[in-house]
Amino acid sequence: MTPPPLNDACLAILLACELLGAAAQTVHLPLLLARRGGAEGRLGAAFELLVAAHLYMAVDFTCCCAFVGNPYLAPVALGAGWSWRLWANAAAFACGAALAVRKKDPLDLMAAALLALCAPPAMEALGGVWNLVALVDAPFFLARALLALVGDVQRHKSELTRFSIAETMNTVPVGALVVDAGGRSLLLNDSMRALLRDLGLRRGTPAWTASSTKARA
Repeated sequence: MTPPPLNDACLAILLACELLGAAAQTVHLPLLLARRGGAEGRLGAAFELLVAAHLYMAVDFTCCCAFVGNPYLAPVALGAGWSWRLWANAAAFACGAALAVRKKDPLDLMAAALLALCAPPAMEALGGVWNLVALVDAPFFLARALLALVGDVQRHKSELTRFSIAETMNTVPVGALVVDAGGRSLLLNDSMRALLRDLGLRRGTPAWTASSTKARA
């Protein structure tokens, strides 16, 4: 039984989910690629790139449906001149399935299953029923991208950087000064700088100091 066609309000909500998901995935990608990883890292990066391509294609053919006034997404997507690009969803399914097996992650397995349903053979077989897939696909990948961004933020906060070291040193109530063998300052916090100034002493220009690091941040 063919489900009811998507009205304008449904298409607008679907498009909004796809646009937000594509934007969140675009922000997540450089954060993911900046991290180091082995074979699983490369496979994961390829999968996330293909997910981004999937979301941009979804935005494209949802806009086409709204433009031509066809309430069934699959026939419009398959009949478009760029429908060959939908085969990227098959490649995304292969990457996602391999990643899900390696990581034993049910979320990646669900993502791979949805991507398989977005490949041309599945869309042709489902026809008008494929609207139901689209209504699950868009919010799922939006939630997945937002969850990935939350993980990126938490991971960034837990990383030890020279900026976090500098901020910590400036909260210490005692002076701290680290110099190299030549007597050049490597680390100088605000408390020690104030003490040196009160004593009328100079330690030279530090390689990087707590306050100067904060200023550059």
